[in-house]
Amino acid sequence: MTKRKGSDAEAAGESAVPAAVEAAASEAVPYSKEQLLQSSQYAQLDKDVLTALLEDEGLYTKEEAQAVIDQFMKRAVL
Repeated sequence: MTKRKGSDAEAAGESAVPAAVEAAASEAVPYSKEQLLQSSQYAQLDKDVLTALLEDEGLYTKEEAQAVIDQFMKRAVL
């Protein structure tokens, strides 16, 4: 019986993904306002909110951009 390459590491409970790759993926990556507006992740209404509220020269993580959208959507309407 032959073993597949990497099966020993998986059997020992080790991840097949290197730790450096996992660490890089977990870090928040900042994007420009323009990059966020070009993303297919956001609906047009969300993009309108980002257009109005984000600074042109600022850098934002996806989490920060989503927080801006959420805060705007939950605001009190007078």
